[in-house]
Amino acid sequence: MIKFTNAFSILYLVAAISSIMMIYYEAIILETLQNWGYWLSLKQLPVIGANLILLLSVLMLLEVIFQKFAINKLKNKIREQMAEVMSIKSKLYDQITHDDGSNSESKDDPNQTSLEENEDY
Repeated sequence: MIKFTNAFSILYLVAAISSIMMIYYEAIILETLQNWGYWLSLKQLPVIGANLILLLSVLMLLEVIFQKFAINKLKNKIREQMAEVMSIKSKLYDQITHDDGSNSESKDDPNQTSLEENEDY
């Protein structure tokens, strides 16, 4: 997906630059094309193509910006959840180590029945 996004970002960047060049250098481009024998009857280049490419390039840029914001928001949420998971793990670890300490004390008690005697379940 990253390669696809990078390829289209480069494609839209090239399209945006070419459409800006077409808008600013319209007369030179038209004269060059007419010297080659194309569009001899036109006095102006068709502008819908350049404007459409420019519009699409701006939309693609906005999409990339919003995707970056969404990705950063999700990464921050993941970091917060990982921190919460680590705190819960540490609490559980503390609880287990505390319980192990109390179990070792109960093993020393001669009145305490062993687990093997109570295994009817």
